[in-house]
Amino acid sequence: MKLGHVAIDGTKIKANASKPQAMSYGRMSETEQRLKQEVEALLQQAEKTDAAEDALYGKGKRGDELPRSWRGARAG
Repeated sequence: MKLGHVAIDGTKIKANASKPQAMSYGRMSETEQRLKQEVEALLQQAEKTDAAEDALYGKGKRGDELPRSWRGARAG
């Protein structure tokens, strides 16, 4: 077996790993819990919105459907 070309990426990237911005394990755990609570609140709000839209437009409908008389009509 013959090896053709070998290329190594030598890209240099300037980085800024600021110690004050780095998270400790404790801070990361607190942030994770806060984010979980935020996601849960958003999911609950989405469920309420879905229920309200179902009550207003009917289950499975979005409220922007074409009127029945327009469905299937072709332009021209």
